[in-house]
Amino acid sequence: MPLDLHQIYDTHELGVWELTESIEELLALYKFLPQEEQLWASFRSDRRKKEWLATRTLCQVILKGKYAIKNTNEGKPYIDNHQRHISISHSDTYIAVMITSAPHVGIDIENLSRPVEKVAKKFLSPEEQAFCDAENERVRTMLHWCTKEAIFKAIEEKDIHFSQQINLILDDQILKRKSFECTYTNKEGTQQILPVQYQIHKNQMMAFTFF
Repeated sequence: MPLDLHQIYDTHELGVWELTESIEELLALYKFLPQEEQLWASFRSDRRKKEWLATRTLCQVILKGKYAIKNTNEGKPYIDNHQRHISISHSDTYIAVMITSAPHVGIDIENLSRPVEKVAKKFLSPEEQAFCDAENERVRTMLHWCTKEAIFKAIEEKDIHFSQQINLILDDQILKRKSFECTYTNKEGTQQILPVQYQIHKNQMMAFTFF
């Protein structure tokens, strides 16, 4: 399926692609830029090849033109020769892309059927764990996971302790509002309050931030 969801706002665009095509169908949709085909052919798995093609086809639709999507030395994606910034995430059969003029951006998408609560102690603080255990455990826990992954992609620091350095500002209305705030504390102890939005699309949880 081509573009499955496309939301356009003043500050950002969100695109979601449901990956149902074969490699041959995706190759018919995407025309390689110089040097891209050699890189694509080096991927060993068909899944990686399909994700790569679908991601760039999705970006081509959103950007209304052909721009190379490259990666920094740290592995972060960027749009070559373009003033906007990008974050990319994959779940089982979905690809999500956030494009914004803000210099820091992160998005994460996960299938809500994934039993992420089984490893919750690795990324939740005790207060967050109690909040998730209270009700809607799977949804609340997945919201925490997606949020922390999105924040991690947006910041510059590596080797983050998710349970200690990235924490949601909790209240019982967080699932109804679709937007909330999160604290990020760097290793020097400086704290930032960062905006986060989330939505659920076809059993896929997405959380994203830009600032």
